[in-house]
Amino acid sequence: MKHVLGYLNLLFLFCNTLVAQTTDTTTSKNWCSKYHVSVNKLPKRLVPIFTADARAHRLQLQKNTGGTEFFTSMGMQFPLVNVNALGKTLQFSVASSVYTTLKRYTKRGETVNVDYFVDFFFDLKLTENWLLRSSYGHTSQHLSDDAINAGLTPINYVKDYVQLHSVHYLLNNRLLLYGGFYYFHNYKIGEMGVAKNLSGNSMLHAGTEFTLYSFNPSNAIYLAADVKLREEFKFDNTHCVQIGYKLHQSKQEHFRLAYQYLGGYEERGQFYKNQTNLHTLGVFFDF
Repeated sequence: MKHVLGYLNLLFLFCNTLVAQTTDTTTSKNWCSKYHVSVNKLPKRLVPIFTADARAHRLQLQKNTGGTEFFTSMGMQFPLVNVNALGKTLQFSVASSVYTTLKRYTKRGETVNVDYFVDFFFDLKLTENWLLRSSYGHTSQHLSDDAINAGLTPINYVKDYVQLHSVHYLLNNRLLLYGGFYYFHNYKIGEMGVAKNLSGNSMLHAGTEFTLYSFNPSNAIYLAADVKLREEFKFDNTHCVQIGYKLHQSKQEHFRLAYQYLGGYEERGQFYKNQTNLHTLGVFFDF
């Protein structure tokens, strides 16, 4: 844990130092010229959204093919600044999402859960095809009033975490690979009046996306997969597979129409001990 926090502190220090050195003075201009430093505000995102990660920051709507549920998220990542130095690019961005489940009935609907996620990302571009991602994040996950009124019992579920991932483009950008881990330095669950402290647990995370067939530079069929190995369940997993069509403007910006399968332990914190076996069809906006 000390090594991870030390790494994040170094990234903060590096960014603050470089930004401070780019103030409008003769000394800073000479320094920037010597070390080839520049700053870009409101840039394009460096690291792509992990396609089959069921809790990525994105806008989406999915329909359960075997039930009445709709699964939605409203969120995005907002890059704030790029700092370019020594042939590398460091990007700072913020991201926030809300994930919900909506059950539909004949004449009404019912919201089940409301899950909040916030991340502060530091992404480092080492080469055109190799990037590092680190972040500090928080999530709290809740039952809605509809679900409580329907008789479900809420629990307290909160996580604060850091993450580190390595991201790679291969085969002329047809293949994306990523892998890394999360460390939950604050992870608490309270249910039935009993507090469970899972702080210090970790999660291993890996995934891929492969372009199966390209109609032209902007339209393609793809296959993606993601797996999370959770220490609280003795590294048992949550896994997701997605196949579909994507319309893309760049390596980072996509519209997707896809089938998705989600299995293993639930992503929704209120049902964290349950197993899921979920098939959906949906649209995804990765912008």
